[in-house]
Amino acid sequence: MWTAARIECQAHGGDLFINYEKEKEDLICATNNSYVGLHFWIGLNDRAQEGNFYYLRGRKKITDVHWGKGNSGSEDMNDCVYITKNDKFQVEFNTQSCVAQNFFICEFNLSKR
Repeated sequence: MWTAARIECQAHGGDLFINYEKEKEDLICATNNSYVGLHFWIGLNDRAQEGNFYYLRGRKKITDVHWGKGNSGSEDMNDCVYITKNDKFQVEFNTQSCVAQNFFICEFNLSKR
């Protein structure tokens, strides 16, 4: 569940991954290729208003997202966003019901540790 994933990240001093920069996406692409096809919750959702996606912390609205094939981000009831690496080893964003079970990526501010 998305909420449980966020709570787990916060319990360790972080939060769900926020993809503000291209460098972070490149880092994910560089990780082990065995992650292709696996789903990872990130800190992005449209729970407040359908179709308007915001990142956690700072509530930055997103407008330019690499949605996965067949996913426009506008599917009803699919409010939470996960990322996956496709078979071309590129990061794709997809929506899913927030109660689905997925892996998750936590992000930590190392300067605060």
